[in-house]
Amino acid sequence: MKRIVLFCILLCHCFYLSAQYERAAQWEEKIQELRDKNSKEGIKQGCVLFIGSSTFTRWGDTQKYFPNSVVVNRAFGGSMMCDQIYFFDEIVKPFSPRQIVIYEGDNDLNETSTTPVQFMEDVICMSRLIHYHYPKCQILLVSIKPCPARVKSFDKYKEANNLMREYAALYDYIDFVSVWDKFVDKNDRPIMKYFMDDQIHITPDAYLLFKEVMEDKLLKKIN
Repeated sequence: MKRIVLFCILLCHCFYLSAQYERAAQWEEKIQELRDKNSKEGIKQGCVLFIGSSTFTRWGDTQKYFPNSVVVNRAFGGSMMCDQIYFFDEIVKPFSPRQIVIYEGDNDLNETSTTPVQFMEDVICMSRLIHYHYPKCQILLVSIKPCPARVKSFDKYKEANNLMREYAALYDYIDFVSVWDKFVDKNDRPIMKYFMDDQIHITPDAYLLFKEVMEDKLLKKIN
């Protein structure tokens, strides 16, 4: 059984690493920016690594929110989970992280034909890829937030969040946290003060809501 799982992991990764991956070219500049960050800031081995889309990319001072953890943020805006898989060697491998925190789904499921089940296939692929390379690494899946500009995708977002929660419950090395309830009122409508004018990205104060649900789940510094 383990051999079958390993084969599936490697096959999936090879697929995304193939020349057929159409989204690769659009990220060349952003991936180079991440390489430059690594050169400038150095590599913090065994860190808590944040990866994902613009919700994390715009959280530029992540370390200040979690002073008891060693945090590195290598998210890149506009990405989908399939991009994280494709660029695994660039984003994850340099750090040998103790924990990886993932925020994806906004872009995967909004105005695309991707279903929540298909999105979960990528979540599972990424989780298995991480666990294969770093069997002691913890994974924290963060729920999709309710952007006011993407109300039409809310049903897909909620289903995907439930699928991630159920999947995380199966493994002791995977956790799930939900920010959804922090961003909606009692009628499940987005609280507008937490969102920027584009009604997609969140305000600096709104990151305190992420901190609130995530802090207890992040691995602390090793003394």
